[in-house]
Amino acid sequence: MKSIEINKLNISEKFILMEKLCDDLSSNPEEKELSPKWHFETLTEREEGIKNGKYSFNEFDDVKKRLQNL
Repeated sequence: MKSIEINKLNISEKFILMEKLCDDLSSNPEEKELSPKWHFETLTEREEGIKNGKYSFNEFDDVKKRLQNL
């Protein structure tokens, strides 16, 4: 593996490198090692909460208006 000096890359090169890393990491979604176990537990809990009505959604414009009125 070739080593690179990230601090010598310009911002554009850093974004390209980051995109390549993300593409590579996401190329095998079945590989559960990429995320900690609690990520899956939290997602499962939230999916269940959506199904049973524990969680609800708000329209973005409504949320934006509420935040502007704080």
